[in-house]
Amino acid sequence: MNNLRNPFDLFGLWRRWVLGWIPFYAASYMVIAGAIAPADEIPSALAGLNDKAVHAAQYFLLFFFTVNAFAQAKTAWIQRRFRLHAWMYCLMVGVVTELLQAVTPDRTPDLRDWAADMFGSSVALGLFWLVYYHWRQSDQGGV
Repeated sequence: MNNLRNPFDLFGLWRRWVLGWIPFYAASYMVIAGAIAPADEIPSALAGLNDKAVHAAQYFLLFFFTVNAFAQAKTAWIQRRFRLHAWMYCLMVGVVTELLQAVTPDRTPDLRDWAADMFGSSVALGLFWLVYYHWRQSDQGGV
């Protein structure tokens, strides 16, 4: 039954929040908190990794958490183009984190970080489209 018509659909509510929105909010928080944390508080495990690869990986994962949450949205305009909206969300989070770094002590904004963020989310969008297209074609008896 449609969740809009049945306010007592607890499984639908649980599925939307536990599997969709809570991971989305947690991933968003971790990306933003990591971007504005002082440089000396960054875990030493990440210190040896390439900074741009870490940025790309964070936004690759953020895209998938976002697309999962937006696909379950009740708002029609988000559901209609949830993949594009998820990519645009990653774009805006990347801009906001770089702007926040401008006012955070010991941090400096870097256009290359934002480019790595967009690369990660764009690769995720491309991969999502390839998988979605292949699944859709195989579901229709194509490929």
